[in-house]
Amino acid sequence: GFAGELSRTGHTRGSMRHRLLLMAHLSRWLEERLDSGALTPSRVEEFLVVRRVEGYSLYRSPLALAPLLDYLESVGVDVPRAVAEPTPVDVLVERYENYLTGERGLAMSTVGTYVGAIRPLLTGCLVGDRLNVGQLTAGDVTGFMLEVARKQQPGKARTTATALRSLLRFLHVKGLVASSLVGAVPSEIGRAHV
Repeated sequence: GFAGELSRTGHTRGSMRHRLLLMAHLSRWLEERLDSGALTPSRVEEFLVVRRVEGYSLYRSPLALAPLLDYLESVGVDVPRAVAEPTPVDVLVERYENYLTGERGLAMSTVGTYVGAIRPLLTGCLVGDRLNVGQLTAGDVTGFMLEVARKQQPGKARTTATALRSLLRFLHVKGLVASSLVGAVPSEIGRAHV
């Protein structure tokens, strides 16, 4: 039923697959820990923490579970709704994940790598409870990559540069930044540590 609802609401095949995998993970996790009917807000939070701790880089926020919880509620299951609100970074990351899987057709492992690489930049754009990506400058992008080059091995820094270019294209295509900042990512990052 959940797959049908995802299809009806316009999810792509890739997005549907990932959401069904998330549902299966939650189901297995619940079976290992709980008796029937014990899905509570604190258990949902605990599940999301487990996903983060176990190294999942996708679908780690309350926003990721919203379609499943909405579906369960629509078929008469009492579902928790007191889960912590997603942060502005979580909301943007969710949009970016859907773009990468749905529009770009990237594999889940690649999406996870990209999200893990760009999350620090997005977190740095938080101003209070607002995400201010529209204020990103070429200097911010270059500064971020120079910091990455200082801290990461060259191969990982190159991967971060690729992920960052992808994010910057997404932000521009979606109208979240006024001009493309892709050119601000140094092309030689990772070849020689700064």
